[in-house]
Amino acid sequence: MDLLYNIYVYGLNDGKLLMYPKLQWDINDSKQSFVNECAFVYQDIVENNQIIATEYVKENVASWEIDAFIQTYMCRHGIENVRGGRYNKKTLSDAAKEEISNAIKYFTFGLDNQNQRGKIYHEYEKNIDSEEIYRENIQKYEKINSKRMLYQINRNVVYDINWLSRIIENEVSDFFEINDKYDNIMNQLSTIYKQYLNVIEDAREQIDMIHLQYNNCVKCENLFTVPNLFFDCRVIKRERTLNKYNCKTDKSLICVIKIIELAIYSLINREDEEIFELNKINLQENKDKLFIVNKKIKVCIPVIQTW
Repeated sequence: MDLLYNIYVYGLNDGKLLMYPKLQWDINDSKQSFVNECAFVYQDIVENNQIIATEYVKENVASWEIDAFIQTYMCRHGIENVRGGRYNKKTLSDAAKEEISNAIKYFTFGLDNQNQRGKIYHEYEKNIDSEEIYRENIQKYEKINSKRMLYQINRNVVYDINWLSRIIENEVSDFFEINDKYDNIMNQLSTIYKQYLNVIEDAREQIDMIHLQYNNCVKCENLFTVPNLFFDCRVIKRERTLNKYNCKTDKSLICVIKIIELAIYSLINREDEEIFELNKINLQENKDKLFIVNKKIKVCIPVIQTW
């Protein structure tokens, strides 16, 4: 059974608050004795800032709830305006401030209230493997997300391919007006093609099947790893004129576009599959629960002082 405390909230002369947890079985009837004990325990704080009033007494507080209770007051009134419990120094260390900030973030804003924190811990007590489950869920999320990133591309390239097809079909009078955008698309296509080959298991087989449909008319790796070798003569007006280019009879263009679209949509679909798996795991909830369990086990109980 967890030890129960009463927490005495005292007002100080400068308006700040001081909290003194006291074991219930060690409580007598002298309120003044509590004030004296508190002043003795927190000498550094009350030396030049006397206790002037008892603001509030919170009864029946479990040992592991003390930190959360004090941190809640720190959230309401400011970290520098509240002291007590483990935070028994006038000037807190950077580590203590960071701990409090994290606690405020996860306990006060990330979760509903103290009852929610207690509920999570009671779930943990019923299933001692809960901590490992939370940890495994976080690791699983990170692993899936790492895999997702292998397939990640700039999906705007779908619109860029449509734009590229349009300028080939309609001809561009001044290439220099589109040069920057064109070069950017060429770089993207090269990267996506290489990425597709690297991360999709049957990529080569799928590409070869499309080549076969078009009699291997453009089966040259350089045309895909350095795509401007293929597209320049179809986009730059002077080269189109010299080659008497006719978009309507260019079967190789259809083949190349099909292979590029295969790479793009295969990567997008694979990423969407991983995103679907990610959505099954509530990462923040698991982080919050792991934080709460660790907070109780590793922080709250061992360091509570029984004055």
